[in-house]
Amino acid sequence: MRPPDFHAGPIGSAQRSRSGKRAFATRIYLESILDALPTGPVVVMVDAVSFRLIYPGLQNGSFGAGPLPAANLRNQRNTAIVRINTSDEVPRPVDRDGGHRPADLRQPASPDRYVYRLRDRDVWIMPKSSRVYRSKGGALGARYTPWTLPENLQYKIQEDWHAYRATEIAVPYPGPWDAQALVMLTARLCDHTITWDDRTLAPIPPHLATRADLTHPGYRAADDADD
Repeated sequence: MRPPDFHAGPIGSAQRSRSGKRAFATRIYLESILDALPTGPVVVMVDAVSFRLIYPGLQNGSFGAGPLPAANLRNQRNTAIVRINTSDEVPRPVDRDGGHRPADLRQPASPDRYVYRLRDRDVWIMPKSSRVYRSKGGALGARYTPWTLPENLQYKIQEDWHAYRATEIAVPYPGPWDAQALVMLTARLCDHTITWDDRTLAPIPPHLATRADLTHPGYRAADDADD
């Protein structure tokens, strides 16, 4: 028997989208998948940018008050919803207080491996520095700007300059669990990578789902609501 071709199946559907009537169709389809999950407690982790038009309860203005994923599931078993944002909307950390400081006080201190809660908000930020940034010479952007680069380092202007990134974590529906415990679970799953020894921005389940989409030959880089 001939094995199936890799990526032979279609991706997406012309009947479903992220806005308008087709967003409702997408929501119904997603709910049917969630309803078919095996028995047991469920923590649903969703990408903020991809899902907030489908589920208004994920938006900042109606956070936790509008429709959320797993509507039926929440009535049948222990369920929690965690929102993750790894996009450019999340402000990049530029410095931190406390701990070991660089010798040059004008150089920002690298973020520790902590999850920081924003003051007076139920939003957590998990900073991350890339492996390149942590390597020898990788933190060039912390020491110089393109306009202050010494003459002997001008050749590095053509290289990628790395900065800190951050993952925003929020819990619109904690279910029977403590919201902070769900945040810690989400952060820990960023360390459970499969193919390398560094941390991912998103926890491993949505990270792998995103990679599956991006490597599919039918993936569209731009999401056109009219198509």
